[in-house]
Amino acid sequence: MVLSHNDVNPTNLVYDGESLLFLDWETAGPNDPFYDLAAISVFLRMDEVTCQRLLAAYEGEPVSTVPTRFVYNQRLVAVLCGATFLNLARQSGHAGATGGETLDSTPSLAEVYQRMPSGSLSVATGEGQWSFGLALVKASVSL
Repeated sequence: MVLSHNDVNPTNLVYDGESLLFLDWETAGPNDPFYDLAAISVFLRMDEVTCQRLLAAYEGEPVSTVPTRFVYNQRLVAVLCGATFLNLARQSGHAGATGGETLDSTPSLAEVYQRMPSGSLSVATGEGQWSFGLALVKASVSL
């Protein structure tokens, strides 16, 4: 166990071109050493090679394969955060599942991210929270 941020998400990250800074440490506590790194990799949609580079920077030595425990943490982060956003959506008044949601019909995390800058999707709304939550749950399956 190591001291972890435990709330790594795009709103708590600042990248200045050289360093990645973590903001809002109120949920910090002991956790798996890979948890925060896995969260970064999920939210930044890192591919396997980029994950290897991230882990190599963390470990201080080359990494030839992504450890199973890291992939487990990626899935855990994606499903926990996805479930949290689905719950937020319901609290915001979203109707919830219609019965028609499938992995194929759910937008990917990349598709959700593409809609955010244009304003066609906002995680400040129930609909945006629902879409983001479903996309994260979908990501947990594909990792």
